[in-house]
Amino acid sequence: MKIKNIMTTPAVTINENENIFEAINIMNLKNIGFLVVLDDNNKLQGVFTDRDALLSIGRNISVYSKVKEIMHKNVITIDENMNVIEASELFGYFQVKRLVVLDSNQNVVGVISLRDLALENGFEEYALDALYEISIDDDLTEEYL
Repeated sequence: MKIKNIMTTPAVTINENENIFEAINIMNLKNIGFLVVLDDNNKLQGVFTDRDALLSIGRNISVYSKVKEIMHKNVITIDENMNVIEASELFGYFQVKRLVVLDSNQNVVGVISLRDLALENGFEEYALDALYEISIDDDLTEEYL
């Protein structure tokens, strides 16, 4: 099965020049914790998470600052035609809960999350394995296993 068959689409996006307040508002309205950040040409620039919002408040960054000032710029992306099992390994490897999905033209077409994987019949075990990999601390693994 391919990623495009189970990803969440469309991705919820925000322009990099919007402010943090607007990003928080969108996440609140959509009941989500992850936004794909695009430039004026709708090209991927980064991601903004609910954790970024909390950290900005904790660091006394104005909610009227631009999203691009605090977004994650190193985004893990995958092709929409990638096999789900191959993609599931990337969650643990990169220690992430969501991957941005691109088409062959490098346009954002969706997001695949551990939740998407867990809810897809037959892939629950892959989601659990990925979550385990995300949760363990590599420095402590040998000591506790």
